[in-house]
Amino acid sequence: MTEETHDPLAYYATPGPTTDAGQYAHLFRDLPQDIPSLVRVVQGVLLHIFWAERYGVTLSDERKLEVNLRTVEAQLARMTQLNAQPLTIARPPEQRLVGNCRDFSVL
Repeated sequence: MTEETHDPLAYYATPGPTTDAGQYAHLFRDLPQDIPSLVRVVQGVLLHIFWAERYGVTLSDERKLEVNLRTVEAQLARMTQLNAQPLTIARPPEQRLVGNCRDFSVL
């Protein structure tokens, strides 16, 4: 925490360089507020790189590179390229952003 931020809840609720949605912050406006619903949203927009085949998705080398997108802003940019619907609408597995465990946690 910084000198200016003595409230731990405020500190952890403030996005940092990795978690800032940037120009895509508007996509978070209509998200549900409860944790189980947020988990469903994340599971509906991400596809774990090691589970893709279990969902019937064969990833191209280009799609596998999505796992290297580190910032939420870059991830949201790619998500909207794959499917422009609101985040609350689960995508078919082949239209989900390819990520790993870290991406599920960060998002």
